[in-house]
Amino acid sequence: MPGLVSAFSIYLARQFIEDVPDSLCEAAKIDGAGPLRIYWNVILPNIRPAIGSIGIFTAMQVWNDYLNPLLMLNDMDKMTLPLGLIIFEGQRSTDLSATMAMAMIVMLPMIVIFVLFQKQFVKGVTLGGVK
Repeated sequence: MPGLVSAFSIYLARQFIEDVPDSLCEAAKIDGAGPLRIYWNVILPNIRPAIGSIGIFTAMQVWNDYLNPLLMLNDMDKMTLPLGLIIFEGQRSTDLSATMAMAMIVMLPMIVIFVLFQKQFVKGVTLGGVK
């Protein structure tokens, strides 16, 4: 799937990994941990806020993608919800209440994802901006 990995995601993860103190990795080495164990038990728990933020940004990017489904899908039954909203709005341009109701239905999954991961998202954005 195009767009699942972005330069922003790589940069954000790199910045978080760079902020992990070297003393934690050295302590894990002294305890006998290998590179994979250091990554899994030291690095990954410390970058969890960044992973949450990257997950939300990626989910929103993929969910709101308009161009790729428009180019790749020919069958109306397989259209994505944001693309279906554009088609629905074109058919019912005079009925704004129905269009707004459909827009709310299309936004609902993103709202649920944000509410579920809000704590991680705010922590990731805050820690990423403060040096």
